[in-house]
Amino acid sequence: MPKLGTVIRTILLTSLATMLVLQPNALIAAKTNAKSVDILEKSQRFREEMGLDGDSKTLQSLLNEERKLSKYGVLLTENEEKELDARFKKQKDRIPKIREYINKNLKNEFAGLYIDQSQGGVVKVGFKKSEKEKVEKLVDELKELYDEDMIEVYYAEHTNEELNDLADKISEDRITLKKRGLNYHQ
Repeated sequence: MPKLGTVIRTILLTSLATMLVLQPNALIAAKTNAKSVDILEKSQRFREEMGLDGDSKTLQSLLNEERKLSKYGVLLTENEEKELDARFKKQKDRIPKIREYINKNLKNEFAGLYIDQSQGGVVKVGFKKSEKEKVEKLVDELKELYDEDMIEVYYAEHTNEELNDLADKISEDRITLKKRGLNYHQ
């Protein structure tokens, strides 16, 4: 019969060996799971921002396929990646032409331009509301520079230039007031 100390030592060594083997595996699994959750969340956010299917089942399916991250750093199918590549190339090629047209024909009426990626890359072009009649005469020509259904015109009270001028004036006024000892705090 083995001595009690030998039995206890054997049990302790076995427990220690088991801990050393299982602990790192559990840690690796936890890190992998946390990384998967991070990838899923990042992918879902990106997909929603780009107007792609952000359904959790779709994402989980892509993750389960052990699909590599796309060049955008998120889970995408090959077709989705190609679609985004084409969308961004088109925007890079055509938006400067839109801006050029506006600078030539509607510079004083221009209120701003942005791309709504969540709607599949719709280009939104804004003009002063007070110039709507003039703008509407040129909208068809403007839409020919992009896909007609992918460009939308909106109307605003002020142009970006007017808003920037106002912001500059407010900033200057704050500096003047501060020099006079009047501090404005929000």
